Amino acid sequence: MRIPQFYPFHASPVVSPTVPALKSRLYADVLALTSVRPARNHQNLDSLNHAAYLIAHELNRLDSPVEWQKY
Repeated sequence: MRIPQFYPFHASPVVSPTVPALKSRLYADVLALTSVRPARNHQNLDSLNHAAYLIAHELNRLDSPVEWQKY
């Protein structure tokens, strides 16, 4: 199957030269999300909510708007 050119995932990622990627910060964030126990899945809603809280907390620190959707 051929994917059409307008498929959104064909777009190149936008990298801002003014915002450097901090490798240590990336590793810390990934570690925080992968350390949530029990595993994040549909059977562990508390873990999913905790992971969402971690992400929302960081976005709020950056003054980014966060909207919650409850399932």
